[in-house]
Amino acid sequence: MKIKLLLIGTFWISVLSIINLFFKFRDLENFEGENVLSGYDSYYYARIANDLKNNEHTPIDYLSNVPDFVEYPIPLNSLIASLLSKLTGLDLNLIFLLLPPLTAVLFLIPLYLWLKRFAPLYTFIGAGLFGLFNLIYFERTSLGRFDTDSLILFFVFLIIFFLSLSIEDKKRSYIYIVISGLTFQIFMWWYYKPIFFLFFLSGFIFALIVNREKLEDILKKGLLLIVVLGPHHVYSVSESFIHYMINYIQKKPGFLPENPMKYIVELQPLSFKQLVYATTDNIGIIILSFIGLILILILKFRNLSIAVPFIIVGLVSFIGGNRFLMYLSPFLGMGLGYLIYLMTSKISNIISNDIGRKIVYLSMIPLIFLFSINPNILQIKSKPMISDSMYDALIEFKDKIPDNEYSYIWSWWDYGNIHQTLLDKGTYIDNRNFHPVKIYFFSYSMVLHDEVKSKRLISFITNNYSKDYMNNIETKSDLFKLKDQALKYVKEPNRPVYLVNYMEDVKKPIIFRLGVVNNLNYLGNMRFINVFYQCIEKEDSYNCGRFDLGKQFITINWKDKSYREKNPYVEVNYVEIGDSGQKFKTNIYKNENLKEGLLLEFIKYKGDVYVLIMDIEMKNSLYHRTFTADNDLKCFDLFLNKFPLFNVYKVKADKNCQ
Repeated sequence: MKIKLLLIGTFWISVLSIINLFFKFRDLENFEGENVLSGYDSYYYARIANDLKNNEHTPIDYLSNVPDFVEYPIPLNSLIASLLSKLTGLDLNLIFLLLPPLTAVLFLIPLYLWLKRFAPLYTFIGAGLFGLFNLIYFERTSLGRFDTDSLILFFVFLIIFFLSLSIEDKKRSYIYIVISGLTFQIFMWWYYKPIFFLFFLSGFIFALIVNREKLEDILKKGLLLIVVLGPHHVYSVSESFIHYMINYIQKKPGFLPENPMKYIVELQPLSFKQLVYATTDNIGIIILSFIGLILILILKFRNLSIAVPFIIVGLVSFIGGNRFLMYLSPFLGMGLGYLIYLMTSKISNIISNDIGRKIVYLSMIPLIFLFSINPNILQIKSKPMISDSMYDALIEFKDKIPDNEYSYIWSWWDYGNIHQTLLDKGTYIDNRNFHPVKIYFFSYSMVLHDEVKSKRLISFITNNYSKDYMNNIETKSDLFKLKDQALKYVKEPNRPVYLVNYMEDVKKPIIFRLGVVNNLNYLGNMRFINVFYQCIEKEDSYNCGRFDLGKQFITINWKDKSYREKNPYVEVNYVEIGDSGQKFKTNIYKNENLKEGLLLEFIKYKGDVYVLIMDIEMKNSLYHRTFTADNDLKCFDLFLNKFPLFNVYKVKADKNCQ
């Protein structure tokens, strides 16, 4: 009987895996050459893997959080990738590309081993399909997403399986608890989130109570689990819980004027409508799944009680962020599978013929597939995190930096890991280091109208360690006082610094919202919804949406008369940029009657025309001037013009710019 169940499990695990990999591998054509990474954090893990393979890894990471630096343990996925490459001779880029989808299906193994002990096969099939094909997990384990997400569910269900065995098997109970703890240690090496300590411990204690264990046994087993999970995690759990509550749930900004976490896509709460779209795109099926989940919780509560904390974590996706849906989805699939099983059982009871009952039983399996595979996965196209043109531009940037120059990059955190990996240069903030002062100082420096003060902010951060200025920063007032102190800082940066202004950053309101707070340049009402796009060239004009720009660049044809009457533009300019920077700028239109409004600019570069729209107050900001490749900056030299991707300026080591 056990062999039969294992064969059945192997068959269905293989079927689900093959279907999942088929949909993911169809995008292999989008990955060519070395540009294979499809996630921000993937660049960090890939960098460490490369260092390990080349025996260049150091305990201190000299590229992150400069000039403070950080010390991280070696990530397990980076170690595995480097060892695989050494042992097999496979190129690391191929491993980065294929490992995420291949490992993402492994959670089906412990999921089946756990469910087969108390639930019908339908439940596993539904759980597996929902787990694999919800958009969050599907996208976060796609080709090139060399990250930790691909094995999180594997470890979660594996530990749940071992803890369940410890409850069922009284003779080997303590052995399974120890195995659970050892597995947890590996899990923490793979994905260090100590709050999982709380989830597993609370689920285990709750399950022991539900299964009516003696109080003495509950205390003994609970204590042993704490020991093997690691009592040193207890303090980290409290810190982690507070972090989750503040940043994920409440999204409080701390001493920052505004919390950047509010703008991170994966931390945006899911509405019920979005949950439907991300799972099956069928509201009826989702309602049935919730009903089925409630039923299986009631009827199999003793078995499922151990997983209740993870169901709760999954429900947090409605308030904490869409990434938590990956925990809820398998349980919704269990609900749907179990509900279909109950319906099938009712129908089978009516049929007296054994063959007829088997036909009904088997015919329901395709129904589970039909209901559980999300058709919206067809709209997801796996592709590299950055375009090939961006990749080539960054390599050109790296090649232009003098050899062996120990320099830093001043940019928004989205590009931190990318810069560290492709440029081999240190960054102040990145996708793992959300240093609040550096985040605020970057934003403030970019919207200042005084480039001398911008340089002073950069120099202050470059030359000072966080330990020397972070001790007394507890309120916004403290932050503003530190900023005022930095604005008077007159020393030159100890290291060469490159300011990188990405054109797409104009669409990130958090940078501007942070920058204008307590900034005397901005006292009116600001508009933070900025626009940047390319026009379509026609025979005698450029189609720029609501208006056409004549090719003589002096006439605008307004297509929307009502919009023209409301005309929100204080100023309309034409700018021409060459490889060496801004070549020409002229004013097309100016409305002196508007005190507050927008700046509209048509920017021509290499025969293409782009539209930039932003608040008129931003016109003299460092952000706008570096965006349009201004050559008249006295504290920053244009180092590389890669418009419309990014522009690079080098901070001048000039005492006259103080």
